[in-house]
Amino acid sequence: MEDLRYSDSWRLGKAEDMQSEKIASVLAAWYQKLHSLGQTLANDPVLTWYSELNFFTREGFALVQAPTQSHDAELWQTLDSLIDPILACIQEIPKTLTYNDFYYVNLAVSRDEKSALMFDYNLLGVGFPVMDVGNVCASLSPSAAEAFKVSYGPLNPQEQLLNEIISPLTTLVIGAQREKFPSWFDEAWTEVNNPEFLEKLKRFI
Repeated sequence: MEDLRYSDSWRLGKAEDMQSEKIASVLAAWYQKLHSLGQTLANDPVLTWYSELNFFTREGFALVQAPTQSHDAELWQTLDSLIDPILACIQEIPKTLTYNDFYYVNLAVSRDEKSALMFDYNLLGVGFPVMDVGNVCASLSPSAAEAFKVSYGPLNPQEQLLNEIISPLTTLVIGAQREKFPSWFDEAWTEVNNPEFLEKLKRFI
């Protein structure tokens, strides 16, 4: 890849790009292509990929329970009774390559702003398209996030519901492995302790 600091065709992403509906729309095309072409590689049994889905385990949840002193919480009791069918659902749904690490510091934008792409693939892995869409939209302004979603197109409703449950829980497991809890751990912890999350979990199966 050429040095974007000196390119006549591309430039590095900047914070202001997170507000741009135009850039969000063209970036969605890059994600669509990744997800379309990535299906074959993601399902190749010979290849091994990073996957945030692998953090959805009883062992992972135990890592969260200890420091939060929440062993007896209804959340974990309910999840323990549902984890096997949820894991079966995860296994059943086709997967693709996902970027997993969206932020403007990994973004390249063409000078005419008609194209955009992501670089730095250290967290490239396997997952559902909806996981990437959520990862991108979390960093965009509301209007840019909406433009991204419209440009990307419809998502699988089953994947969306599954991701609403999986995403905050795997975020907790990943955060619990850090020496110090990051701010996004606290956000996910607040989300899973909302009564609405518990009701959503109970209605899943």
